Amino acid sequence: MLPIFKHASKTLMDECNEGAKTIAVNKQKSNKVDPELTKTLTAKACQIIPATVLTAFTAELSLKTLLDQKQNISVKTHDLKKLFEKVDTSTRTLIKNKTIDKLDISSDQFEDLINNNKNAFAETRYLHEKASHNMNIQFLEVFCESIMTEINMSL
Repeated sequence: MLPIFKHASKTLMDECNEGAKTIAVNKQKSNKVDPELTKTLTAKACQIIPATVLTAFTAELSLKTLLDQKQNISVKTHDLKKLFEKVDTSTRTLIKNKTIDKLDISSDQFEDLINNNKNAFAETRYLHEKASHNMNIQFLEVFCESIMTEINMSL
């Protein structure tokens, strides 16, 4: 099930990136604006919202799957930090180090990112209720990949 959500999130992010890049290129090439093309490309660029929801959801499900498979623990929370803290120390260290290496960040930066993104799923689902968000989709994607690597190792 997890690969389905990861694939859907990646597809949405690809659409978003394609739309945003094409908008930028078109603005540079011409002063003329094609309203229909702009509408289509803007719709593609807006895929960032469902992509972020799916990425956050996948990270949450990945942690819950890992906890269930490796430790036979079921936790009812959306808080990524609380879930991550339940993971056994050696696996948590592996996931943290993989994420740090891929993002080229410090341990303190990792802690800041997991704190800022701990409620990403709930916050992105209810995006309209809050004026600003500090989510980092790149962190969520890499963190999720690192967790999924550990899930695959335990199968």
